[in-house]
Amino acid sequence: LALEVERKLRLRQLFSKHDDNHDGVLDFNEFHQLALDFNPNLSPRDISQLFVEVLNESEVRRKRGIEDADDDLAGKGSDSRVADIVSPEAFAEVVDRFSVQMFGNHQRRS
Repeated sequence: LALEVERKLRLRQLFSKHDDNHDGVLDFNEFHQLALDFNPNLSPRDISQLFVEVLNESEVRRKRGIEDADDDLAGKGSDSRVADIVSPEAFAEVVDRFSVQMFGNHQRRS
């Protein structure tokens, strides 16, 4: 359990590093750069597929109200910006699930 918590913390730190405008979420351009920095061998299709997965997880988490309390977007279902951004929690959850498949072992060294 401690390893899982540490790994998700590292993923959140990676997320924050690529949050260029420091708004607490990643848009597609920020996410795309993060993915390429993480694994330059990812295809545009792989990046898009992963982005969609993270968007879906972000939406599910937002609707269930399980984003972190400091997430400025929690509960803003009518905000059109919510539809195309990913939260750090959803990012960590999805990347953790798909890390070996999408990123290989690089993420373990981050």
